[in-house]
Amino acid sequence: MLRKVKGAGVALAAPGHGEVPARGGKPAVRVEGAPPELLLFLYGRRAAARVEVTGPAEAVAALDATDLGI
Repeated sequence: MLRKVKGAGVALAAPGHGEVPARGGKPAVRVEGAPPELLLFLYGRRAAARVEVTGPAEAVAALDATDLGI
């Protein structure tokens, strides 16, 4: 689902479950939330997902510009 992200890497983090590098690249964005919230985010339901996106501004902008989902 993250193959469409251009110009940034993405790591998914769930408290108590660890962190997974989901898309390689630099600069990298970290998306943190509970596993169900991460799924909502990845399926394009950004407004409904309770996640925290952190990282360099250009990487966050690259992720924001990507149409996620299937």
